[in-house]
Amino acid sequence: MPQNKSAPATEPGTGEIWTEDKLGRSEEAAFLKSFLLNRVGERKRSSLPASYVLNIDAEWGQGKSFFLSRFGRMLRKDGFIVAEVNAWQDDHADDPLLSVMDAIDQAVAPLVKREKKVRERWNEAKRTGAAIAVAAAKGATVQIARKFIGSGVDEIGTILSIDAPTITEKLSDEAAKSLGEIVDEQGKVLLARFRQGKRTIDKFRTTLDEFLQEAAHRDQALPLFVLIDELDRCRPPFAIAMLERVKHLFEIDQLVFVVATDTPQLSHSVGAIYGGAFNSAGYLSRFFNRTYYFDQASRKDFVEDLLTRTALRTEKLSLPPRVDLIAYLSECFDFFGLALRDIEQIYDILRSVVTVWANKSKLEICVLFPIAVAHQQRWNLPFDRNFSSSLGQLRQRLGGTGNWSIQFPSPHYGQPSDGVSGLSLASEFVIQSERGLHDINHEGTSAHSRWVAQQLSAEFATNHGNSWIRGSEPFSIVRQYPEMVRSAGRLLPQTGKVD
Repeated sequence: MPQNKSAPATEPGTGEIWTEDKLGRSEEAAFLKSFLLNRVGERKRSSLPASYVLNIDAEWGQGKSFFLSRFGRMLRKDGFIVAEVNAWQDDHADDPLLSVMDAIDQAVAPLVKREKKVRERWNEAKRTGAAIAVAAAKGATVQIARKFIGSGVDEIGTILSIDAPTITEKLSDEAAKSLGEIVDEQGKVLLARFRQGKRTIDKFRTTLDEFLQEAAHRDQALPLFVLIDELDRCRPPFAIAMLERVKHLFEIDQLVFVVATDTPQLSHSVGAIYGGAFNSAGYLSRFFNRTYYFDQASRKDFVEDLLTRTALRTEKLSLPPRVDLIAYLSECFDFFGLALRDIEQIYDILRSVVTVWANKSKLEICVLFPIAVAHQQRWNLPFDRNFSSSLGQLRQRLGGTGNWSIQFPSPHYGQPSDGVSGLSLASEFVIQSERGLHDINHEGTSAHSRWVAQQLSAEFATNHGNSWIRGSEPFSIVRQYPEMVRSAGRLLPQTGKVD
C-alpha cells in the first residue's frame, strides 16, 4: 500500500488513537478498513465502479461520531486523504455538494499545495462542482421567469398553475399570446439548462476522476475517504439532497463514502416528507452499497464513557461502602431497563445537581438517583410530598432486569454480608429523614440501617454542629432533592455537545 509522504509527523499511533474507546469500536474500525480497501479492489477487478458508499447504522448514543473521528485519524495515519463532513453544521447551505466539496478541499490542501498538476486538476473539479451548485440554486421556474417579466413574476406564476381553459377565460387574446411567448421561452431555457447541467455533471465526474488519477501518480494512497456524520439530525430535504448528491455525482473510482446515521430515525424524517405510505427504508437503502450495524453497547460501557467525557465531581457524592460509582450506576440503569438516550439525560440531571451542590454534606446518590429517574421518565411522582409512596410507585413501574442489590459488610466476623435492594436503601433514608437530624434512630439491626443513621448523623454534625434550637428542629437536606432534580431537569442539554 503506498504511503502518503506528507502524513503529519504528529499523528498518534493506532493505539493512542483509540485510548478513549470505551465501546470497543477499534476492532470494528480495523475490520471496516480492511473490508473497504479490499472491496474497492474487488470491484475494480470486476470492471465495476471502484467506489463505495457504506452506511454505519446505530441508534443515538452508540458512539457514531467518536467512531468516525477516530476512524478518520486511523486512515490518515496510513497515508489516506480523509475529508470529514458534519452534515448538521452545514445544513444551512443551499446545496450539500458545497459541504462535501469544501471538506475535500481542506483534506487535499497539502497535496494540492505541493503538486502543480494535482492542483490544476483539483481546481478544475472545484470549478465544475461550483457550477453544478450554482445551476441548482438558479434552476427554479420563478427565477427564470423573473428575467423576462420582472416584478410580476409571482402573479404569472399563479396564472401558470391554472389549467388552459381557465387561462383563456381570464386573459385577452393579446395577453394570452404574450404569456404563450413567455412559456415557450421558459421551456427553451429550461431545456437548455437541463442539457448544460448534464454536461457539467459529466465534466465534474471526469475532472474529479482525473484529479484522483493524478494524485495516484504522485504515490498518494487511495481511495479518498469522505466521512459524513450527523445526517439524521439535518432537515429532511437537506439529508435527502446529500444522499442524492453522493449517489449521482461521486460514483467515481477510488472514492469511498462512510455515512453514519440512525437510519430508522432518518427513515422517519423521509416519511414525513413523502408520506406515511412511502417506503422510506427501501428508498434510503438504494443510496448505500452496504450497511454496517454497531453492536449494542452495554450500559456499563456507556456509563464509563459518560464519566470519561463529562466527569462527576465524586468528592461531592456519598456511596455505600465498597461500592464503585460506575458499577452502581450501571446496575441501576440495568434495573430500570433504560435506553442509552434516557441514561444520558438522567446522568446529565445528576451532573447538574452535583454542579450546583454547595452544601458541606455529601449528596446521597442512592436517594438522588431514583428521583432523577422518575423525573426524566415524566412519572410526576410526589417525592416532595410523599417520598415513601413515590418509591413504591416507582418500584411498580420498573421494566428492567437484575436486583440492583447492595452488599453491606457485616460487623460480625464470619457473618454473611447484608444485602439490600437499591430502592429499599433509598426508602430507609427517607424513613429516617422524616425524623429530625437530632432524633435519628441508631437502633437498627441491619448493616444498611446503621450506615444510613451514620450518614444522617454526619450531616447533623457537618451542617449543624450537633446542636439545635427547640422549635426549629433540623431536618435532612435529602428533603430538598426533588426540587433540585426538577430544576436540573429544566436545563436541557444540547445534543452532541459536551459542556
